[in-house]
Amino acid sequence: IEALIAGRYLVMVNPTVLPEMIPYVEFGSALLAKDKDELTSALSMIIEDGGVRERLLSSRRRFYDYYLASLTGESVESVAELCEGMVKEKVGG
Repeated sequence: IEALIAGRYLVMVNPTVLPEMIPYVEFGSALLAKDKDELTSALSMIIEDGGVRERLLSSRRRFYDYYLASLTGESVESVAELCEGMVKEKVGG
């Protein structure tokens, strides 16, 4: 999270079959590397491809809006929506 806030490019290294805990890649805020070759490729893309860099940086806003609403003063609303969704899931309505 700190790297995103600082405006850095992010490569998530996950050599396992386990899902990511925080979906940086799903939001387009990071590239995924599962091995050394993919890490080399991801770093090369960041260095050489301005379009990739632009996409990674612009995707931060969606990530912020979803996960870091507290930075925008909307944390109470986000927690309330989360709780409401959990209750609806439990009671079916």
